Amino acid sequence: MARGSIVKRKSGSYAIRYWDQDGGRHYETIGADRREAERALTARLADMQTGAWRPPSQETLAAYTERWLERRDPANSGDQRGEGRFVRTRLSHATHREYQRSLELYVLPALGRRPLSQITPADIDRLIARMEKDGRASWTIRNAIGPLRKLLADAARHGLIQTNPALSPDLPPVQEHRGKELPHQATQAIQAALIELAPPDPLAGGEPDLHYLCLYDLALGTGLRQGELRALRWSDIDREQRLLRVERAYSRDILKRPKSRAGIRTIPIFDSAQAALDTLAARALEHGIYAPEELLFQTEFGTPLHASNFNRRIWQPALRHAGLVDDNGKTLYRFHDLRHTCISRLVAAGADIKLVQTIAGHANPTITLNRYSHLLDQRLTDAATRYDPVSNARG
Repeated sequence: MARGSIVKRKSGSYAIRYWDQDGGRHYETIGADRREAERALTARLADMQTGAWRPPSQETLAAYTERWLERRDPANSGDQRGEGRFVRTRLSHATHREYQRSLELYVLPALGRRPLSQITPADIDRLIARMEKDGRASWTIRNAIGPLRKLLADAARHGLIQTNPALSPDLPPVQEHRGKELPHQATQAIQAALIELAPPDPLAGGEPDLHYLCLYDLALGTGLRQGELRALRWSDIDREQRLLRVERAYSRDILKRPKSRAGIRTIPIFDSAQAALDTLAARALEHGIYAPEELLFQTEFGTPLHASNFNRRIWQPALRHAGLVDDNGKTLYRFHDLRHTCISRLVAAGADIKLVQTIAGHANPTITLNRYSHLLDQRLTDAATRYDPVSNARG
């Protein structure tokens, strides 16, 4: 008959000790909760009785992570579905790269040498606490624990461990980055800086090349994300109907379809965006790159703009030239803040919330309402002084 016991370690955590039917002894660290240790021991003994028990794996987390990443690498399989999606057991190239980076940078140095069967929920929580102490952002921590939870779930599914110790980790709360709305003086200062810093265009008689000014004006006038702007082709622009179609975006330099159906959208081309497109079209004609499948924004070699290069060579110098830095010399705005500024101005101007939702590419109006509720609250305050159902009825 299978037998076992619970052992309290000097560290305060609990382990279970049990013997299999061949007399082999097994020892598993469970965690700081005695009840959890009792449940684990009961489960192991029950598995012994039914024949479902398998010996815990002694494979280290580092070794299993290597195998798991190899199996999940989309480069090793043609199982891809259409529309940039992948079957359940695969990852996109960008996600696979980020998983590998997070695991190697944060998880494996702390837990890589531990056998899978000896990793406990307390170990996961200690890793999270250490990352918090080191000042890691909540999203950095979540992006490290996320792939760890998935690979340990696969290990449990394959019978290498009994339960997933990362199933319910003590994660820090989500800290959503709220964009900044640029004041008009700031947007004008950046426009002036982009013009002053623009290199001469030899095909336009040495006049300033307004390529990046057009990118800036289109971002501010459409609210598109940078990846969406970088993926725009002239076939996406209907200049007669003044409509712009968003169907793809660059994510970590990989072209893909938007994650949600709402991301695929058609938005109006406002006057400021129309002026930028006219200037850009004239430039494209001069450079011989005005064709349906040509990118609106591309390097001199005809390749897509690289986000980090643009930030380092164009955006950051423009902000500094405009004097938009704090006391420590750090720039005040991200390029993504142009999107927040565009949508904020639409809300403040009284645009219909469904129109704003469509332009933003939000899946439902609740997202728009929650994200820009502070502006809607101001509209309600203004309405209190402008409208009165009782007095209007008397008139």
